[in-house]
Amino acid sequence: MSVATVKTAIKSVIAGADPVSLVHDYERWTNDPEAFQALYVPAGQPDEAAYVRAWLVKWTASERQAQTHSDVVRLHQFALRFLLSVKDAAASEHLAAAIVETVQQAFHDNPTLNLPGVTTVPALGPNADQLGPVLERNEYLQLGTVLCHFLELRLVVQEDV
Repeated sequence: MSVATVKTAIKSVIAGADPVSLVHDYERWTNDPEAFQALYVPAGQPDEAAYVRAWLVKWTASERQAQTHSDVVRLHQFALRFLLSVKDAAASEHLAAAIVETVQQAFHDNPTLNLPGVTTVPALGPNADQLGPVLERNEYLQLGTVLCHFLELRLVVQEDV
């Protein structure tokens, strides 16, 4: 199975759990303000505001490991990066945390990503028995002129070969 297929499945899980945010299966960048709006500011947000709210899925590592002398698996690592405009008066840090927790739960509820021979609970490697995505980073990022919450989850996907 291709990494693209796995990334598409990851994107679907995120979009299902967080239907308001934009979800990209690769890092998106632009210097054009109008293109920036299209990439990072979803239309129809619940409070009618125009703020950054987007996910980026980045493939960061892949390796093959022997499960037995005849069975081999591939372990793929992904960074799931969430960006949300900082709105202190609205306690946006709480919203960012709630959205990330909802997405984490969606992966716990669907560890196979609806793909045959795939699991987000790897049996091998340094992340063996890890239950879905783990929060690795929670900090701020200046994206253009917008200060954002930047949360990054690490997700390991095991694929039977």
